[in-house]
Amino acid sequence: MSADYYLHTDNPTETDALGRQELVADIVRRVVSCECPQVLGLHGDWGSGKTSALMQVRKELAKTFEESTPVVWFEAWRYQNESTPIVALLHAIRERLSWRSKAWNVTKKLGEITIRSALLHWDEITRIIGVQAPKIDAGKIDKVGETWEKEHLASKLPAQATTELLDQALDQLLAKDAKPESDQVQTSTDNNRLVIIIDDLDRCHPEAAFRLLEGIKIYLGLRRCVFILGINQREIERAIEKQIPAADDADSRRARAKEYLDKLCGHIWRLPYINSTLQAALIKQWLTDAGLAEPFITSVVACIQHTGCLPPNPRKMKRFANGLISLHHRAKQALAESELTDENWKTGCLVLLSCLDAFHPELHRRLQIHDACWLSIVNWCRDGKSPPLDDPLSPALKELQLTTVGQLAQHYDPAAPNVFYPQRLINDLESVTISQLKPFLCL
Repeated sequence: MSADYYLHTDNPTETDALGRQELVADIVRRVVSCECPQVLGLHGDWGSGKTSALMQVRKELAKTFEESTPVVWFEAWRYQNESTPIVALLHAIRERLSWRSKAWNVTKKLGEITIRSALLHWDEITRIIGVQAPKIDAGKIDKVGETWEKEHLASKLPAQATTELLDQALDQLLAKDAKPESDQVQTSTDNNRLVIIIDDLDRCHPEAAFRLLEGIKIYLGLRRCVFILGINQREIERAIEKQIPAADDADSRRARAKEYLDKLCGHIWRLPYINSTLQAALIKQWLTDAGLAEPFITSVVACIQHTGCLPPNPRKMKRFANGLISLHHRAKQALAESELTDENWKTGCLVLLSCLDAFHPELHRRLQIHDACWLSIVNWCRDGKSPPLDDPLSPALKELQLTTVGQLAQHYDPAAPNVFYPQRLINDLESVTISQLKPFLCL
């Protein structure tokens, strides 16, 4: 397909383009050497590349530690409507571990009784957690080995007993020196462990996220398990805040939600924000991949670096790049016929309209409809004063809760998503008239 119609995807990738190799390596090292059980977190804003980073962790673990550290990948949001999401997670763990029984039966001549017993028992525990009070058919366990026959198997299991039995199953499934002929469950001192990566927990509705966290806390504090939660920490704390028992005031609830997460997670890594150098390099690469001319790309990169008009968020940056690629293709004739004589201003106009279209489409729409809106935006960016109530810009600013922040617009504040980053760019273009901007607005 022609480069004129090229668009970048937002799919996560195992290839690192954001300079996170050291972070990924640190996570892998600590996951394989930390004391179990452990719950760890990787925080990043939406669109910052958490899933890609977690995929890179999974890839490195599989490449170097697959024998000793199998990885379960669980996308929490897919199961958010389940009444007991921890059951879906247990099924994912069981499915991931079933291959080990087949491999070990061949390569280490393990008897089928031990492995089949462990997997069958895993299914029974999953059913208990899911339906709360079933009766376990101890006869099934008898058929594959008397190891699991205990008096309490015929009644509802408390959380402590459930965890103990899951621990025993994992010991048999993961221990290198497991011996099926032994009458006792093998609890070897080897460092084999199960890594469970839970992605998109922060995209679940609050109740589902809380139920899954509670399930991990109650049932899965297993001596061979390391959990890695991919989270937007602020969103998870808000979800917890909505579910914990009522507190005296909002501040108390917020503090208790933070304490809950701190108690659950032993450590949380934070994805670093993209600096201006990397931001420029990524935009340059994406525009080059789309076949745009080098002089135009250089001008765009210079404009972005000078004005700080893009938030350092990979997803938002890619959305901007796709919009600019599309707009540039449609604007070729308008660029040639434009009243603007300064090439940097032409580039600035395209960058500005791509920013507005990507991040503030309501302002873009008002510029198309109301000629006076451009002057109002310029004055607002220059002086920081809200326009009169009868100004066509006023309802948009109120609805979007946009704020100007002067020089601070260059510094990404994830707690203030309504920062208006094109402010400095508009200040640079304040001499541009609406008649000069109009040809690009209607493309």
